[in-house]
Amino acid sequence: MIGIFCVTKASTDEEYGRHLGKACYVYAGMIGIGVITAAIAIVAELLGMAGISDYMLGIYCGMGSGIAFGGAVLILRNRRLIRDKEKLHKARIHDSDERNFQISNMAVKAALAVLLAGMYLVMLIGGLWYPELPKILLFLVLLFLLSYLAACKLISDRI
Repeated sequence: MIGIFCVTKASTDEEYGRHLGKACYVYAGMIGIGVITAAIAIVAELLGMAGISDYMLGIYCGMGSGIAFGGAVLILRNRRLIRDKEKLHKARIHDSDERNFQISNMAVKAALAVLLAGMYLVMLIGGLWYPELPKILLFLVLLFLLSYLAACKLISDRI
């Protein structure tokens, strides 16, 4: 699978299996966040909290259950891969392939450019009706840029 977080530098099947095992902890965290999000929406609905529309409660409940379901599917997928040595080997070869790493890297850059352009357009157009929107989007762009610079510094010090 080619994805943002799917590339690995594992050189052996055992190392790749450990990598997948550690990823299961991240997926368990996804399940926890999803369950908490859905539970908050359900509790807010049961308590009849004023000011939260049914539409937004449905979005929160759907997002939470979707994230939890996705985490569960990914855990099951990883456990199945870890148990089957042949599939584990094929997945390691695929995920550690330099070509896939390059494709993923270029795709992230292209998606990021589209995302920033979209945020800019929403900032310009949406700001006409919602004056707070440009401030929020500008903050998100600055957050991205600062986190990018910090990540570059940390990763270059590590390598």
